Amino acid sequence: MGGFKRFFLFVWSVAGILAVLVLGLASLGPWQDAVAELLSVWWVEAVVEALAAITLLGLVISLVRSLVSKRVDAVRVQTIDGGTITVTRDSIASQAARVVESDGVCTVDDVSVRARRGGKVHVGVRVLPHATVDVLKKGRSLHDELVTELSAICGKQLGKVSIEFLEPQETIRITHPSLTTDLVPAPAAATTYPDPVAETAAATTSYAVAEDTALLPTDSDGRE
Repeated sequence: MGGFKRFFLFVWSVAGILAVLVLGLASLGPWQDAVAELLSVWWVEAVVEALAAITLLGLVISLVRSLVSKRVDAVRVQTIDGGTITVTRDSIASQAARVVESDGVCTVDDVSVRARRGGKVHVGVRVLPHATVDVLKKGRSLHDELVTELSAICGKQLGKVSIEFLEPQETIRITHPSLTTDLVPAPAAATTYPDPVAETAAATTSYAVAEDTALLPTDSDGRE
């Protein structure tokens, strides 16, 4: 929207609101006498009439535009030897969708193409990833591919190319390996406890061996 149109809409809106407010207070509410007395002043009456005229003019212009203006489906991208080369909005949108869906990682939710005949072409793409992706890395690569492919169609008429990522269909939690190592505690060492049955059996065997050794005969040197 241009600056002049924006200014005109602002003046038209303010004029309409004030005109309706003054006329409404003059016919309804407890301020009828005060507003009627105020409107008896010539310059106040002139201001209200000017506001009403601006409102009426804006309504007439809006009516004419709704009846006459047509949607510009074809965009002029180049002029050659008196002729023109035009591209339809649907062609630009389909080219943008093909670029986004080429690697199978994302799908296109919507493509908006805003342009005027002979003006700049602005393309906005809403991307729906199948799973969690690196938005900065993927967005940068997608933007470069879109600018390259759309420049081949629109030429110098290509304006802004914007990308909006929506919530992925499948969310995957990504954890950095170093964080995983720090957060997961190391397994504790296994603690071994003595087996009382095995200790009792070992003690009994040692006692029996000692008794057998004591019963063996010895020589004069004390050797067995």
